[in-house]
Order: sequence, then structure tokens, then C-alpha cells
Amino acid sequence: MCWGSCSEELAVPYEPWIEVCSQIVEHAPQELLERHCKRHVGELSRFVRTLGERVEELPSLQTSDPETERYLLFSAVAGLLEQVAQSVPVCVVLDDLHWADGQSVALLKHVVRTAEREALQVIAGRGDAVRAREHATRALELSREHGYGAFEGLAATLVEAQSAAETDRR
Repeated sequence: MCWGSCSEELAVPYEPWIEVCSQIVEHAPQELLERHCKRHVGELSRFVRTLGERVEELPSLQTSDPETERYLLFSAVAGLLEQVAQSVPVCVVLDDLHWADGQSVALLKHVVRTAEREALQVIAGRGDAVRAREHATRALELSREHGYGAFEGLAATLVEAQSAAETDRR
């Protein structure tokens, strides 16, 4: 299980995804990371500064217009999740999405729309609905529409229990 959360105070772009990708890169098999970097070059190094420590000859980032770079980054994140999910079931928990920036929500939508879901589970949590931002609510509705879990106010232990139950069903 990989866990990322948004914080009200920091408002860091892509904050929960940086946490999720960092956890995966830290624990992923070397071969998987090297294979991923061959396909997606060094795009994940935008999120995970330690990627270069795990992959010796990290390809340089591609430079283009901002929208193309964003698409390449989104594809790299979805590709990483898909590659890991081919080996082991993956549960991504994104918490406190009511504080999420628009880019984090856009990446969530991209992952939900493009990633193979056989062994990938995405659980999105948000706090009080009064405080929830409109775009986070839309992302959660999108998650439900595509078969991903979206829960309000879940404690970490309940999320873990849900994840274990889903994994046991597979």
C-alpha cells in the first residue's frame, strides 16, 4: 500500500503523488525501475529526487512545452503503477483530497482513466464535505464511476482493512 496526503498548510503541487511515487521508488525492484526509466526516461525524477540513486544511468528529462511535459509526467506515474501492479497488487491511498491542488486532481483523473485496474486499487479520501473543493469532489465522483474506491473520513486502519479485503478477493 502506498499512501499520500494533501496538507492545507503546504499546498505543494502534486503533494500526494510525490509521496506515493517516492514510496514505490524506494521499495521497487531494481529491474522494474530500470525498465520504467527506459520507457519513460527520467520523468519520475521530477517527483522523486532519489530516483538517480536507484538507477545509475538515468536518462535526461525531456523538454518541451509545459502541457507535453505534464502529459509525459502523468504517463510516467501511470506507467509506474501499472508496472508494479503486474507483479503485486497495488493499493494507492490519497487522503485529504479536499486540500488537493488542481494538478494532483488532474493526475488522479489520468490514472483512473488510463491505468490497467486488474491489480491496482485507488482509494481517495476527503474530509468534511463543507470544506471540500469542487474539483476534488469531481475527482472522487470520477473515481466511483470508473470502479475505484472513494471514502470520506476513513481512518488509516479502516483503509488497510478495505485494502486487505480487496487483495484477498483477487
